Amino acid sequence: MSLSSTSTIKQQISSQLGPKAPAYFEPLASFVTGKISRPEFEDSLKAVLDAPNLIQLHNALIIFLFDACSFKRPLTPPPDLPKPPPRKRRRTLPYQGPGDDGSIRSERLKRWMVSIGKHERDRIAALESVPPSTGPRLDTDEIARERGVVLLPERGEPPGSRLAGNDNSLAQRPAYRRPD
Repeated sequence: MSLSSTSTIKQQISSQLGPKAPAYFEPLASFVTGKISRPEFEDSLKAVLDAPNLIQLHNALIIFLFDACSFKRPLTPPPDLPKPPPRKRRRTLPYQGPGDDGSIRSERLKRWMVSIGKHERDRIAALESVPPSTGPRLDTDEIARERGVVLLPERGEPPGSRLAGNDNSLAQRPAYRRPD
């Protein structure tokens, strides 16, 4: 039984109940507003709803009323959790890291200095500073390390005098197979 709206269901119940309609709708209004309990509501309707089609209309009205009120929207999925920071980080030394461009020491160096003990800090402060070397260091300076290119003779002739050979002739020969 598909009915279009609550007004049509109420109209059908009113027409079938006739003069007993207020005896149905007053307890219904009291039940819906919470003034009477469900057992009281059922007891008051037993005398009024005496035909099976009236019980069917009553059930349709109740379902229609409460179904519309209790419609639950599908739950929205929870927002995605932010990604945790990466566990791996590039290894940096205590003196490396972000810092002010104008400052000589970085924040990490300052934190590292505070984290070591006083005895160790005093020992580091007592170290004499070594003046930088005057010339370029051969082990670190790329340009000072560079050596000249030595061109080797090609079959007794001066380097670069032989023309490049064409390897196309090698590709056209049949493949050599060893006898097994």
